[in-house]
Amino acid sequence: MFLQCKEKLLFGNIEQIYDFHKRIFLRELEKYEQIPEDVGHCFVTWSSSFDIYVEYCKNKPDSNLLLVQYHGGFFDEIKQRYSILHPIDAYLIKPVQRITKYQLLLKDLLSCSDPGQEGEIKDGLDVMLNVPKKANDAMHFSMLEGYDVTMDQLGEVLLQDVMVVFDSKSLFKKGRERRIFLFEKLLIFSKEIRDSSGKSKYQYKNKLMANEINIDGNMDDSELKFSIWTGKLSSMSDYKITMKASTLETKQNWIRKLNQLKNDTFLYSTFLKSKSNQQKLLNSTTTATTSAAANRISR
Repeated sequence: MFLQCKEKLLFGNIEQIYDFHKRIFLRELEKYEQIPEDVGHCFVTWSSSFDIYVEYCKNKPDSNLLLVQYHGGFFDEIKQRYSILHPIDAYLIKPVQRITKYQLLLKDLLSCSDPGQEGEIKDGLDVMLNVPKKANDAMHFSMLEGYDVTMDQLGEVLLQDVMVVFDSKSLFKKGRERRIFLFEKLLIFSKEIRDSSGKSKYQYKNKLMANEINIDGNMDDSELKFSIWTGKLSSMSDYKITMKASTLETKQNWIRKLNQLKNDTFLYSTFLKSKSNQQKLLNSTTTATTSAAANRISR
């Protein structure tokens, strides 16, 4: 059988999604039948469980490829033998469509909400809007090869996109198109290539520590460009990397996220330093108190 041992590739984790909805999420949703304005809380509460959709969507391109390779014949025979109403691809797209339906549902509820009462409905919508983004990020990340760090050193994928990159140290002044990944800890540059079968993948090219990146968002020749560098080299243009985003919104989103990472790192290091100083003060006070008590005892 040509599809033997390929069930997981074809169906992904669709059984896990079915089980989650039948055993858990449907029952949770039914609790809000009389209070639909609070249903956003249900999506927020179970937000981490929707990562099963990320796994499903990540596998979908490989599943589609398998369907194309064995289109007709076997699948048509199964459909006719068991009087199945629709072709198999119509069923395999259902989990993806469910995410879209949840988004539309929450958008409708949000539009009907009184001003100032959108809270958890908006939060629930954000959860569902984030599912396809995470799936898309995961799919592109799965195509990245050749990076020399562990997952712990990378952290979560925060942003990924294609940009034109101008490296001032390069002999070639023309920009090169690169797929760029921003993780919690690293910024990675990669180049799209195709393997012998014609399948796209991303070849690792370079990396920068995310919390060390400085940013200049004001470029004279284009509003879509911004420059980054590490260390204290702001006046040395030869060490800057200039990137050109596809839209102004994309550029602003990247600058905002990079600044947020740097600010979060600064606040965290400040907190750790403060905690360390407090511990030193506590240890010093304890030592002084113990010493004084010992002196009184010895008198």
